[in-house]
Amino acid sequence: MSRGVGIRLGIVLAWFVVLGIVGWLITTRSDPETHADIVEHYKYGSIGAEGRSGVPASLWLALPEVFPDLLPKGPGQGYERVGLLYEKGKQRPIGTSFREAEIGMVGLNCAVCHVGSLRASNDAPRQIILGMPANQFNLQAYLNFLRATGKDERFDADTLIPAIKRVDADFSRADELLYRHYVIPRTRAALRKLNDDFAWLDVRPTEGPGRVDTFNPYKVILGISTGKTVGTSDLPSLWHQRPREGMQLHWDGNNDSVAERNVSAAIGAGASADSLDTDALERVKDWILDLKAPRYPRERIDSDLAAQGAGIYAENCASCHSFKGSRVGKVTPINAIGTDRERLDSFTTELVKRQGEGNENLPKFSHFRPTATPTSRWTASGCAPRTCTTAPCRRSRTCSSRPISAPTSSTAASTSTTGSASGSSPAARPRSASASSSTRASAATATAATRTARTCPRARSVPSSST
Repeated sequence: MSRGVGIRLGIVLAWFVVLGIVGWLITTRSDPETHADIVEHYKYGSIGAEGRSGVPASLWLALPEVFPDLLPKGPGQGYERVGLLYEKGKQRPIGTSFREAEIGMVGLNCAVCHVGSLRASNDAPRQIILGMPANQFNLQAYLNFLRATGKDERFDADTLIPAIKRVDADFSRADELLYRHYVIPRTRAALRKLNDDFAWLDVRPTEGPGRVDTFNPYKVILGISTGKTVGTSDLPSLWHQRPREGMQLHWDGNNDSVAERNVSAAIGAGASADSLDTDALERVKDWILDLKAPRYPRERIDSDLAAQGAGIYAENCASCHSFKGSRVGKVTPINAIGTDRERLDSFTTELVKRQGEGNENLPKFSHFRPTATPTSRWTASGCAPRTCTTAPCRRSRTCSSRPISAPTSSTAASTSTTGSASGSSPAARPRSASASSSTRASAATATAATRTARTCPRARSVPSSST
């Protein structure tokens, strides 16, 4: 063997040794971003989502620089175009987390779906509201952006590394070698798998901002067919969680454990059974138990109208939207509510069974239960016709609303849930309604939405104020 060949072979062997060491470090080192301040931890701390669905941090920062044409058109720059919120001086948006392995990874956390913004007027400064539904965030657009980058021919080291150097001043020569030969090829393959896993999105209605299909991704994790179900529903708020323990949670009342609901949401954000950071999630859980909704400015309330509205609310709304209401946190037949049942039917008995079994990506759940069967329907059988009086419904003349007889079993009937409007309401809503993704709706609008949902199954879109 010549000396030159031996040197080259030695370099190759050394490189494989380095890759082996790096691979071992990547799989064993795990230093999450944490904050002593629970508010900062909620906004930017890790809950373990980087393990299953994280993106290498330097690459994640560079993707909008290389692929701006793959982002949706709209205001803002970079990830603002999918509705993520940036605070001044922060390199990453609220709702993104960081975990340091040999390479840093960016993931998502609770705040990505549960922090929103509003303005008191068109020209007023933006206010960040913690626990509010992320009414501007378009999760589908974010996923579609990542899917598209992985398929793009520009996703190669020669294109990406110069962009990474522009956005990451600490990107070293060693980082460059690692990214060129290991990180970029692995990430491209992972994004192409993401594209395949979420191909079901392409044959569903567009979700839009402030909305998400919660349980079809679970079916992908568990290897269950998504079929044709559309489980899209509004993101809820996280306020006032302590009184909800033991209530039937989610839009269809399929779980009665706040703690298990939190774990389920963390899995939805990208964590796995192995990567879930239970200590970090416990901190968030303890904080949101008593997180309160911001009070509406008193100076903007017409006290005379509010006094009139109080009686209307007590008579028509409070049973479903006050913590003292008789129906709050209980399953109500979908026939009685009359709203779109797609989200209800998406949560199948097979999914419940598989959630109870778990797998390498999913912990075992014990509190989920189905609240509907696919054969149940909200059509006129079981409902008495009634003339509509609310404006959105008058156009349909009549609608079926009130149940003639209640089903004998909540698991053998089409059901939904009522809940409090002041927090993470499990009340059933029309699939096209956007009321819960805009928490600054006036009391009159909220009342109109409730009355429409209860009396007008054909009025499937309820107007709401926008933030």
